[in-house]
Amino acid sequence: MIRRNLVGLNLALACAWQVASAAAPVPLPDWLAQQEVRSWQHMLENISPQEPKRPGEAPPLAGIVVGALQKKDPDYYFHWVRDSSLVMHAAADAFARHRPYASRSQFDKQFGDFLALTQRLQSLPSKYGLGEPRYTVTGQVDTLPWSRPQFDGPALRALAVLDFLRTAEAAQLANADLQALATAILRTDLDFVTSVWNQRGFDAWEELRADSYHTRLLQLAALEKGAGWLERHGEPAERVAGYREVAQRLEPLLDDHWDPTRGFLRSQLAIAATDGYTAKKTDLDAEVIVAVVDADRDSPAHSVLDDRVQASVGVLEELFRTSYPINRRGDVGLGYGRYAGDVYYGGNPWVFITADFATFYYRLAARLQEGASLGVTARNAAFLRSALPESTWTQLKPGMALSPGAALQRQAIAAFTGKADRIMARLQLSTPADGQMYEQIDKHTGRPASSRGIGWSHAAFLEAVYERARLAR
Repeated sequence: MIRRNLVGLNLALACAWQVASAAAPVPLPDWLAQQEVRSWQHMLENISPQEPKRPGEAPPLAGIVVGALQKKDPDYYFHWVRDSSLVMHAAADAFARHRPYASRSQFDKQFGDFLALTQRLQSLPSKYGLGEPRYTVTGQVDTLPWSRPQFDGPALRALAVLDFLRTAEAAQLANADLQALATAILRTDLDFVTSVWNQRGFDAWEELRADSYHTRLLQLAALEKGAGWLERHGEPAERVAGYREVAQRLEPLLDDHWDPTRGFLRSQLAIAATDGYTAKKTDLDAEVIVAVVDADRDSPAHSVLDDRVQASVGVLEELFRTSYPINRRGDVGLGYGRYAGDVYYGGNPWVFITADFATFYYRLAARLQEGASLGVTARNAAFLRSALPESTWTQLKPGMALSPGAALQRQAIAAFTGKADRIMARLQLSTPADGQMYEQIDKHTGRPASSRGIGWSHAAFLEAVYERARLAR
């Protein structure tokens, strides 16, 4: 009887959340403007936090970026190289895009601390070198059993450091010593990438040790962009050529992930080990789209303009549309998860993955608006039909192109932007009034789930907002 009453109470609370969410009294543009500021403020709570891990212990070092504020069930109060790099990428982007809440003094302080900490972490002795995925908040190698090594972190950190260097140069920041430190850190990370690019490490979900699309694409992007920056700033030709040589070897390996029969890019190949807990039995994984968004390649291949990436988005959307009860709503966009059969904390849609899919659509619209052409192929025809109005379907024939200035391309830009907006509306329905973002969204109720205060979630949301603003220019 007691249990039945508790179930009834839980159902009542879930219904109350859905009713409150369904009202959505704040128009989306207004909510986005409000949540942008809230997400920025909450993300700052994860950068150089003051609270020690346990009572009586030393406080976190300056420059530490915790994965989340939560310390148990799950414990994310660690400095992950991956998560911290994505947060600092968003921090640099905020300053570069002249957001009113991102001050010059804050930018200097954040990156001064982060770069000093990074130099310390890069020098710590470890069996896995820079393949250590996370550190304690006091700046030590984490000794707890964990999935090691992970090789995407140094690549993501190199991309974040490049963001700092580009932003500092564009803003004519005068701190030459800090820029020299950033350049040295960049070289160290890129040198490490060139030493491990053909080794298997654990994926972004820390579950499978395999040939990972996510890791490979981020390594490729870091080497390409790093080589370009260093060459323009007087780096010796031999070092730059070494980075480019490895990048050229990585691209065909990424092509190997395409499965023409099933019509999507496989997240992993050649699994060597697992974490011992995962229930994953599939290679269809949103990790691929997360990689495309975070790599943000300039060339069409393995970017939002790649028909293989678009095809993968279409297949994943069909999976998540049928997997999660909250996706039965037609008035908002989908919530996106990791993969079929996910059981981690309920196996729900994830906030930062959902935000990344919005970024995907905003960025695709922006690339078209800026003059890119999008070809219709047998691979992406279904994806395009799912996004564009039915009245355009007869025009979407393989071999034709959505050319700059054409009516069909303008319709595509509007359709992709609208789809991204609907995805952001899903996040609006699933975000508490205080603006604090969690890891997941309950697939039945739409309520926040798993850990509270995820820096990666706020960073991904901010990046989606920034891409939307790029369209408005």
